[in-house]
Amino acid sequence: GDLGYWPKHVSKRESQRKQPLIPKMHETKLHFADGNHEDFDSLAIQSDNEVYPNVFHMKRGSTLEFPDGRVVLFMGGAESHDKEWRIEHEAAGGDRIWFPQERITEQDLMGLPDRHIDIVVSHAAPREFVVWGGGYDMLQHDPSRMALSFVLHKYKACRPLWFFGHYHARIRGEYQGVKYFGLNMVGFPDWWIPLPERGYPLNCP
Repeated sequence: GDLGYWPKHVSKRESQRKQPLIPKMHETKLHFADGNHEDFDSLAIQSDNEVYPNVFHMKRGSTLEFPDGRVVLFMGGAESHDKEWRIEHEAAGGDRIWFPQERITEQDLMGLPDRHIDIVVSHAAPREFVVWGGGYDMLQHDPSRMALSFVLHKYKACRPLWFFGHYHARIRGEYQGVKYFGLNMVGFPDWWIPLPERGYPLNCP
């Protein structure tokens, strides 16, 4: 989450500064879930999900299958705790805009696939996951966490690995056999981790 997709809302100077941060992926593909700091209006009008060369926005409820058969579910979205200080849909710069689409909706949940899921990539975390500490208790009442709890209970029989990044902190835990990993801010320790080999049988009913 929070790739920072703002194609319309940056000045020329900001664009020149941020452009080198867009990875030159070559033959490697980057798939990302949306967070709560994206231009959702621009994402909505994309003709496909490739927002930059080899950089793909994975819509909520979409899946990606690895060559080894593992299936990744993407479920982005989170509510900004400071939205009352932002301007809805206003083209005033990425730090000041707020989009209602950032919150996970009932319609998003209705689009969840009925299949086995081995890995979940979200932005926020379900309410069952322990993420507190470092002042993040202000995010406790994010309604998207309740929505992600629905996702958790739909797929927990598969014991998927679960990854999220909304809290900008290294978080590790387990809930009823579901191991979860909170990733740190970019450039800090544990802002990325290698995906474990499969090494376990499929446990879905």
